[in-house]
Amino acid sequence: MIIRYRHENESGRGVPHPWRDSSVEEYYNNPLSDEYDKNDLGIGERWNSWLGVYNLVKLNKMEHRIQCMRKQFPESILFKFPQTDFVSDEEFYSGIDQFKWFTPKEYDVLSSPAHSNTFKTIARSYPYIFVNHGNSFAHLWNDFLYIESSFFESENDLRSLFSDYVSVHVRRYHGICYTDEDLIELSDDLKEQYKNGAYYNSCGYWRYVKDKDHFEYMNTFSNDQKFYVATDLDDKYYLSNWTKHFPGRIVTGKDVYSKFMSILSSHHGKDFVNANTRLIYQMIDFFALAYSKCIVAGHYKSSSVSSYTIAAQKFGDNYINRFVVGD
Repeated sequence: MIIRYRHENESGRGVPHPWRDSSVEEYYNNPLSDEYDKNDLGIGERWNSWLGVYNLVKLNKMEHRIQCMRKQFPESILFKFPQTDFVSDEEFYSGIDQFKWFTPKEYDVLSSPAHSNTFKTIARSYPYIFVNHGNSFAHLWNDFLYIESSFFESENDLRSLFSDYVSVHVRRYHGICYTDEDLIELSDDLKEQYKNGAYYNSCGYWRYVKDKDHFEYMNTFSNDQKFYVATDLDDKYYLSNWTKHFPGRIVTGKDVYSKFMSILSSHHGKDFVNANTRLIYQMIDFFALAYSKCIVAGHYKSSSVSSYTIAAQKFGDNYINRFVVGD
């Protein structure tokens, strides 16, 4: 029995048979794109949705296997997702019109443990199920992760690489709400570049946390503590200010790149690393958050830390030091 899960952009969530709808663009977050030095990989949201589907599989005593498109989960070459196969587009769409689709409301009900018997009955009637929307449950926050590394041989070396750092997740740019006051730490030229380049989210849930708020919390650590900054923000928007306030104590992915690649090459071969260099570079921050001494993440009272941070914390069995910014 199979559950096929297709991750969607917002316009496609809850749309029955979205491949038939020309107005629904298929989700694909391309980690190989060189439009930016680093891209927002969307791991937290995808993993949360995958966990929802995996819960359905658990409810039915592991009688289903999950199928996802490989291109929608590019990080799958580095991680093990139980009961899951990552397949080509062609295999994913083969015979998919025969799969049973559930509305978002039905899916929320089915994925609740309180309705496990209901799902078992339906699963026997519809052994081929299609899901194209995450449910409303915060699985990453509340559930065991289940996702593991595909390369246990390199885990100790990667932990050693990052274990002395306190990692700081700086969440800005695309999708982050900001005000002119938030950008006060930037020069006039950089302010204009930021405004012209960043996709603006007006909802106000994910908000821009200023440098000074990060610095205030970082000053609670010892004077010789080094900080690894995990962010997809371009260096020009933050790095000079951070190195000025913490001289000799700020580390980024570029600083550990050679050692990180050398560790993976020594355990998994240069051919694997060379074939996946762009994706692996995108993942350095994730492993830094996972394997660092602890994670620092700031947010406003009206929001929470990002799902990306939660995913890294759960994967590495790490701890998040949260600081809350007042409205």
